[in-house]
Amino acid sequence: MNPIRDGVILAVYELIIIIIYIVISSPFVSMVNAIAGADVGMAQLQTSANTAKVVFAMACAIAGLIPLVWFIFRVFSREPDWGYRYY
Repeated sequence: MNPIRDGVILAVYELIIIIIYIVISSPFVSMVNAIAGADVGMAQLQTSANTAKVVFAMACAIAGLIPLVWFIFRVFSREPDWGYRYY
């Protein structure tokens, strides 16, 4: 286990997630607003659009938190000592 290598992998992954969020969030919000703005006579459509935006933001946050939790568990975990065997 090398915590420096794991930290570099975490930093690169988080940077990729941030860049993906910045690139994809604007077209996603525009698309959802266009669908919600369609005059189809559905009042619930605006509520669903807001829910879709929140779910997208939560999914991106979870995509960033999962590797962070993995990194914390990996750094603070202890690997067993294979020199001593239980008989």
